[in-house]
Parts: sequence; C-alpha cells; structure tokens
Amino acid sequence: SIKVPVFSSGNIGGLYKTLKDTNPDKYFKIVNLDDADFSKREIVFQLDGDYVESFNDILNSVTLSFKKTYDDTQNNDVTRDIVFKRDDLAKGISYKTLSYPRLGTAGSEWLDYEYKVSWNLKGGLPKIQEPSNGTWIKTNEAAVVLNPPFLKKSIQIDADRSLFKEMKINSCTVRFFVILEGKPQSQKMLVLRPNDVENTLTTNVYYDKGEPVVYQVTWYVNGKPVQEEPKPLEGDYIYLMPKTE
Repeated sequence: SIKVPVFSSGNIGGLYKTLKDTNPDKYFKIVNLDDADFSKREIVFQLDGDYVESFNDILNSVTLSFKKTYDDTQNNDVTRDIVFKRDDLAKGISYKTLSYPRLGTAGSEWLDYEYKVSWNLKGGLPKIQEPSNGTWIKTNEAAVVLNPPFLKKSIQIDADRSLFKEMKINSCTVRFFVILEGKPQSQKMLVLRPNDVENTLTTNVYYDKGEPVVYQVTWYVNGKPVQEEPKPLEGDYIYLMPKTE
C-alpha cells in the first residue's frame, strides 16, 4: 500500500445547524478577542534615522534577537530574530515589527520582554554585541529605537582649488583615524584634486564615545608627497591650506 496524506478543510456552519437545537451553549459561545487568552502585542523596532546612512559606510546588517518568557510549564516561550539589511534601507524600510501572545497573563508582566542587538561591521571587523557581556536588555516599551554603540560625525572639507594650480599641487588626501569598539583604525580617506567640480566635500566618520578623531593631510606636489603631522579634529569643518614653502 502507498500512504498519501490528505488535507481537508470545512466550515463549522453545518455542525452548528445540527447542534443548535440541542444544547448550543455546550458547544458554542461568543468570545471577546481582546480577552487575556487571545490578546497579542506588537512591538516596533526602528533604526535611528541619523544612522541609516551608516549602512553605506561601515554596517553590513543589524540582527535583533527577541525573547519573551512565560511563567508556565507548557514551554510557550517566544524567541525570534529580525534582521535589518542594506537592501531594506535602500527600500526605505527602517523599522520592523514582531508580536507575541498574552496567553492569559493577568498582570502587567505580560508587557515585559527581552532583546539584544548585534551590529555587523563591514571589512571583516568583529561584530559589536549589545549588551557587550552577552546578557539581555529587559524592557516593556511598545517601540524601541536602535542606536548604534558608537557616534557619528559629519565633516565638511574645503580647499581653494586655485591654489592647487598655482602651487603645482596634483592632489591632496585627507585620512581619518578613529577608535571603534576600542580598536584604532584608518577609517576613511578622501582625495581632493584641482579639477574637482565642487570645492566642498562631506563625509561621515564613526567612533567610540569619548575618543578623538584624528586626520592627516598629504599634499602631492609635482608627484611628490608632502605629509603633514596628524591633527585632532576640532569641530566638523576643515579648511585645507597648503604651506607656501
């Protein structure tokens, strides 16, 4: 014999017609879907809008792990993961939702849940776990804004291109050094040329809170590099002035 699974579905209307004249209250009743047995709660997790563009710079993805535990013996705990990817941000998707059931919990503790976040960096850098000790963040908020565990600084760089031609400067590079997740790194390099259409360039750098941002300028005069000493960044604007000697 060959066993073949068969799936069937039907409407309970026929059952109701058969039993309604006997003892309908025994088999049917009206229920309130807002009752504690049926209620569900939806949580919104959203990336901070100021850091959405960081996916173009240093982030590959963000993974959020969710956990809801119940004080019962039926193992009804809910565990889920949601992932923010670069494609999501390109489509304008900066938030995602998930839900969990109340399962008859009477008190306000049904609002409590836990989560943790993993920030996955580009370039093979180690991921940043939040919290860093592997524990869970406990909260009862209906909406959570995800802020990266680092800061962003938007920098404008300006230079007089006419001086480039007068001083026979072929190009100029500006390299930014930061400390991210406790580790120093060369994060960004910009190149300025005499024939640039725009005089002002804008870039973003990302660094640990309380740590400095350092930049170093190198001029290429007649093809030969002239390197300046590294300088701490003060403010968010740099005006490059080549030395006359």
